[in-house]
Amino acid sequence: MRRIHFQILAIALAALFLTACFPTSSTTVSGRVTEYGKKPVADAEVSFGGTGMETVTKTDADGKFTVSARHRPTQMLRLNVKKQGFVMKEKQEFPGFAAPDKPVEIELMQTIPRTR
Repeated sequence: MRRIHFQILAIALAALFLTACFPTSSTTVSGRVTEYGKKPVADAEVSFGGTGMETVTKTDADGKFTVSARHRPTQMLRLNVKKQGFVMKEKQEFPGFAAPDKPVEIELMQTIPRTR
């Protein structure tokens, strides 16, 4: 009887460990990337996911994107956009269990080139 309890405990601990260490959820986010004046930003690199597990896609000609990532349910997810000559206006971060269910609007600002 004691051996059965130990085996059940071992299985439960192993399941808990696997759930905590490996991605068990998947989240999809869609949206649009624009610059000041709501002009779409085409071909921007959109990365989405938790640390070390990001998925990358590009925006289309209208600045639209859809990207999915696997993650742990409690993991913080980041949505980051990169494009030469631009920076994101605001950081986009949320927990995996509370992903936005509506399209996300991301605004980029143009950077001013350095002159020497």
